[in-house]
Amino acid sequence: LNILNKPWVVVSDPGMIQQILIHDRERFPKTGDAVDEMKAIGGDLGILVTEGKQWLRQRQLVMPAFRPEQLKSMMVDMNEISHRAVAELAGHPEVEAKGFLNRVALAIICQVGFDYRVASFQSSAESDPLLEAQEVACKELMKRIQRTKYWKQLPLPSNYRLDRLLMTQRKIFEDIIKEHREGEAEAKVLMQQLLTATDGEGEHIGEDELIQLVHSFIAAGHETSGAFLQWTLYYLATHPELQERVRDELSLVLGDDDNITYEHYQQLTLLEQVLKESLRLRPPIPIMLRSAGDDLNLGGHHVEKGSPILIMLGAMQKDPKYWGDNAHFFDVGHFEKEAEASRERFVFAPFGLGPRICVGHRFSMLEAAVIIGQLLRHYRFKWVEGQKVEPVLTLVWTTRTPLRFEVEPIAKGEGK
Repeated sequence: LNILNKPWVVVSDPGMIQQILIHDRERFPKTGDAVDEMKAIGGDLGILVTEGKQWLRQRQLVMPAFRPEQLKSMMVDMNEISHRAVAELAGHPEVEAKGFLNRVALAIICQVGFDYRVASFQSSAESDPLLEAQEVACKELMKRIQRTKYWKQLPLPSNYRLDRLLMTQRKIFEDIIKEHREGEAEAKVLMQQLLTATDGEGEHIGEDELIQLVHSFIAAGHETSGAFLQWTLYYLATHPELQERVRDELSLVLGDDDNITYEHYQQLTLLEQVLKESLRLRPPIPIMLRSAGDDLNLGGHHVEKGSPILIMLGAMQKDPKYWGDNAHFFDVGHFEKEAEASRERFVFAPFGLGPRICVGHRFSMLEAAVIIGQLLRHYRFKWVEGQKVEPVLTLVWTTRTPLRFEVEPIAKGEGK
């Protein structure tokens, strides 16, 4: 495509995507105007924007925090916050999903990773400075990506507001780090890993890099999860029979247990199929951006050095060639064992592919299972008729207006 007099290469072929993200990944760096704007807001040292040796070093330093044993311990906080989310919905006949679920997801990554308590889940609550900073930063980042690169230099009220909030946010991150170093915060696996890890030369993570890594995990860990959760709730509300089957599975597997454990999750087969199918149709990040590091051949096509490359993961995940005649429809059968075994590899990639696959992808699946699972145990969610569903791609696949659901309490003992 020719965009603003610049050639863009758009790719949805699995073979080409594997070439870019796996086989020849060093020739396709994560660069471009969008990455530059991310650096302008979040800094150039966070794991979302670093490249080469620096990224590899960061990846190796944080990976231990996402091993199964560590994830099991994180599920305690995930359940605690999910119980709070359940309590917040008590007495509410409806819920506006996007704002509510974004706040639940933000509360989880902040508490699980860094022992920071977000003030409230309520959409009317603007008292928490970190919550406000994250929401404004996401909106402003999208504006800057879509407009001239000089937008951030204009004397606009929105730019001044963002600068003020980013300063407040940095102070919060500095305080979080200080409290952990001084033993005043509850030790959390991710924060402790960031504080104590050393690289091959025995060096600890520097202060600026540490602050930006904290920022990276909080920024990446709530908007994407909030979108993932909203679409999952949408599919369950519009497939009420499936919602009942998932609720029955939860009752069977959990019994009278209050919390969803790692062992429970491994038995929640239908819930996992629902989560995967939601990610297939509406992956939070359906497009990835790379660039050509030099003149090269991509699937038989000549690509000039510096050409931006849009990787259409979302399109690949709806290609009838791999997903059949109902590729564009919600069908959990796509993730039955036989279907998965017969399908070509690497055509389901909601968290990316290769070495740069999202480091927290297992965390995201567990988080979604706990939140959705706890909500379904206590409430039946029904689609509010008359709504218009308008999917829109901002930083994530979301909807132009928040989706609303009726919230019907589950009678005690129902479904057991």
